[in-house]
Amino acid sequence: MTISPPPLVGDINFELNRTGFEVWFSERIVRDHEDLIENFTDWLRQQPQVVSVVHDDLKFVMVGGVLSEGLRVNVTAWWASRVDGLIIGR
Repeated sequence: MTISPPPLVGDINFELNRTGFEVWFSERIVRDHEDLIENFTDWLRQQPQVVSVVHDDLKFVMVGGVLSEGLRVNVTAWWASRVDGLIIGR
């Protein structure tokens, strides 16, 4: 089964779901920063609010847990420190 992305308005996009949230990546991130996606997944697993991380596709990461404002800010900062000109979606 193929999962379609939500409308992407930035390089990093957040989408809430019933078990937590998803972080979707733009084509630019997937194409130019594939190596960072794995590093991000490892970092995400270490966050206290995160219960689980499923990463089966380069386009997104499914996260079990609450997307607090603090975690959203930390995710954004993590990517912004590694990718020039990062555009954050919703």
